[in-house]
Amino acid sequence: MTTGEVEEFDQAYAEAALGDAMAQAVYDRRIALGWTKAELARRARMNERVIRRLEDGGRPVTTPTLLRLGRALGGHFTVALLSDNPVVTFKPAARRATRSTTRSACRVPATSTTRGGQSLPAGLPHKSRSATTAGNTVHWLRVDA
Repeated sequence: MTTGEVEEFDQAYAEAALGDAMAQAVYDRRIALGWTKAELARRARMNERVIRRLEDGGRPVTTPTLLRLGRALGGHFTVALLSDNPVVTFKPAARRATRSTTRSACRVPATSTTRGGQSLPAGLPHKSRSATTAGNTVHWLRVDA
């Protein structure tokens, strides 16, 4: 093999290894959630064929596709390009505070233990605060379950 052919082979090998690592990370998360390929495709607003090809591996996924899959799977992917052995990991997103906007007709006092008209279970730790802007009250409620 010539030097050019060796470099081309090494490039193709590295791309295939990256594709395999991405495919494994997507597959592992999908299985952990108990989803089918069809369910992941629906949640990611993608064609099931794309998910099938992706999980077959062998070629890297585009960045926009990886971002879309990360959102659908509830977190993000981290890609570490370590020589010929790329590592792709998935990290679930931390639980975020719930934010809701209410109109003046249905204001809920910030000290209330209700959320969406339903009472929270007694003793459930929570934090809330509110702010009024242009006649609308915005409530933030974080429930630590």
